[in-house]
Amino acid sequence: MSSLPLPSRRESLRRRFSDAGYVALPRLVSRAGLARLAAEARRLEADAVRRDFRVPCMVDSPRHTTTLGGHRIAHASPVITRLYEDRDLMRVLSRSWARRSSPCTTPSNATF
Repeated sequence: MSSLPLPSRRESLRRRFSDAGYVALPRLVSRAGLARLAAEARRLEADAVRRDFRVPCMVDSPRHTTTLGGHRIAHASPVITRLYEDRDLMRVLSRSWARRSSPCTTPSNATF
């Protein structure tokens, strides 16, 4: 993964990431890689838990989500686990945002 393209407009992307908490990185993953991840997500979806609820502070607005914890993903998906633990990807992200990137360690989200 070390050949991944770095965004050409780093400063504007850094500001957007800082403001929004996320930013799209087109072409970071190849079409074939995205197709593989999409297939993996569809396969994992069969084990996900559906959660329907209402949010009182949002005028009782309904929410419909499907969840699958990181520990279950780690157990069921070597593909996603390898991507999650990829040191080259972490380096690319760290350089792009001028911040240290690291895996999530929250027990429900962590994959190791």
